[in-house]
Amino acid sequence: MLGGLAFSAGLLASIALILLAAPAASSRSVALAVGAAVLGLAAPLIRPRLAFSVLIISAGFLPGLPRLWRDFSAPHAFLVLAAASAGAHLAGTLWKGEPLALDGRAWKWGGGFLAVAFASALSSGIRGSSLFFLLRGGVDPLIVNSLGMLARDRWIEAAELFIVLACLLPLADAGLRLYGSEPAALQKIALSSVLVASLGGMLGKFVPQEAGSYWVTAERVSGLMTDPNALGIGLALLLPLAVPGLFSGTALLRGVTVVCLLVAAWALEVSGSRSGLMLLLVAAMAGGVAAYRRGGRARTVVLVSGSALLVFGAAALVFLPRSERIAAGGLVSRLGAALNQGSLAEISNSRSMYWAAAWDSIRREPLSGCGLAGFPYEFPFWFERRFGPARFTDNTTNGFLDVVAECGLPALFLAAFAVWPVLTAARRSIGYPASAPAVAAGGALLGFLVILLWGSHIRNPEVAIWMIVPVVVLSPRSSETPPGAGVAGSRRIYSVLVGAGILGSLLATAQTRDAAWAFRVQPWAGLHGGGQEALMDGVPRWTGRSLFRRVGPGEKSVRLGFKNQRPDGRSVLGRIDVDGVEAGAVALSAGEERWFRVEPLPDGAEVVRVRFSPTFVPRELTGSPDSRELGVVALPPGERRGR
Repeated sequence: MLGGLAFSAGLLASIALILLAAPAASSRSVALAVGAAVLGLAAPLIRPRLAFSVLIISAGFLPGLPRLWRDFSAPHAFLVLAAASAGAHLAGTLWKGEPLALDGRAWKWGGGFLAVAFASALSSGIRGSSLFFLLRGGVDPLIVNSLGMLARDRWIEAAELFIVLACLLPLADAGLRLYGSEPAALQKIALSSVLVASLGGMLGKFVPQEAGSYWVTAERVSGLMTDPNALGIGLALLLPLAVPGLFSGTALLRGVTVVCLLVAAWALEVSGSRSGLMLLLVAAMAGGVAAYRRGGRARTVVLVSGSALLVFGAAALVFLPRSERIAAGGLVSRLGAALNQGSLAEISNSRSMYWAAAWDSIRREPLSGCGLAGFPYEFPFWFERRFGPARFTDNTTNGFLDVVAECGLPALFLAAFAVWPVLTAARRSIGYPASAPAVAAGGALLGFLVILLWGSHIRNPEVAIWMIVPVVVLSPRSSETPPGAGVAGSRRIYSVLVGAGILGSLLATAQTRDAAWAFRVQPWAGLHGGGQEALMDGVPRWTGRSLFRRVGPGEKSVRLGFKNQRPDGRSVLGRIDVDGVEAGAVALSAGEERWFRVEPLPDGAEVVRVRFSPTFVPRELTGSPDSRELGVVALPPGERRGR
């Protein structure tokens, strides 16, 4: 039964990911995602080792493959593959009656974290859509901040991030069960992944990019991965595991490793990822400490290499080209720009501002945060309270603050207890004696831990899945866990943390029942393309299935104007209600424009709603690429012309 649930979860997650993006995607991209789902569900049950290897290697090219045919709205085929694979791997293990390989503490605390994260994702979506609208049948589109971001996208991003997090435990268990005793095989998988991703990065300038996208403006290359940070950090995470190939194995393996390191260096440069470079430096330092503790000739090599690195670093300070654009260009250019800045805030690319907003979110809602994947949607409100209109947003740019600011303090403690055994193994790996793969994996994880201080890198599906490779090398097996291992009084602590996290997230949605929350951006809801000044800028806007207009204090009537511009000439009926009480209807024949007044409004009225039928989707009706659901055109007040 548990195996069936795991398989069903993978199937449902894959279907959800495809359906969420399918309306705006090309048929070729949808077919790719469907193929990824079928492969992910079937391969782990037939050839589990091959399926795991293919999943890891495909992270280097599958995320950006639809860009080759200029589809920038495709379903995330790699995440579909990962979700399906996670469910199938876990189902296969349970169906065979095999014990789970991963440490029981990781399953317990990680499972608790996922329970809180699920509640947080639900809370985040409700915060975007608001209970006020959901209890009235919902509305789409719904703009949730002054940047024009949509409630629908907040639901999607919360769901996608939760699926990424939910994949980690089953896939780590599968990797440990299949390759835990074969670090040499994992080394070859890591080497193949780095080579594939690096080649994509080298050819990245020839991969079509969405016109006007941030990364095009920043002149940074992502190859066939989600973005340049995913490329740079992903490579840096796996490169340490490839390095032992220089000192062991066949001549062919050593040659491939050398080629891999060279192309990876080029790909890291064009990605412009400073975090990737920092991860590699921390991993190199960890490897140096481990080698130094061995003593003998290894100690001499470490001292000579360290001295050479210091000389190289000093020379770089002098000769690096200086640039003013710290957020743009390749790695060398960005490092030179960092040396040209006058403050830590400029060097950190304004991260301190996001950190301040994250701390404010934690102070306001310590148990719940603002909801999974919700920080970029809430940041503009924080910015506007202090500095004026917002023109940008981002995540917290700190992996630890990210967890607390979005999911609350209970989630952070649950996550920390879940990863504690593998982090302990990573720390111990730099001691002596330790195998070269263990040292490499430990260095990679410690480096990743460091760069989480200025980046929420776990959000990238490729980086999250690639993190599993060093985890597999270091993770203690469930059979190796001593009896009674874990946190003292863990049952009570676990219950309190999980209960507080779930309850906090659910209670935080109560505030969204108020009209003040629902209309905190603008007095309209249900208008396409309308920013903070929707219908106040003199531009007519298409409505969705419903249109909401908030009633202002003391307002006794609301005047509305619509025009039926359906391309098929059908009439449209608009049913009007005030706070759910029917208040009439308006019929619009083809091409007709009509103004009318809803009056008198009762005292204390909150909202006027107009529901349109039938609606249409241009893509289905005319074959255009527009996949929005449309009703009629709402006319701005300036077009009343005396009516």
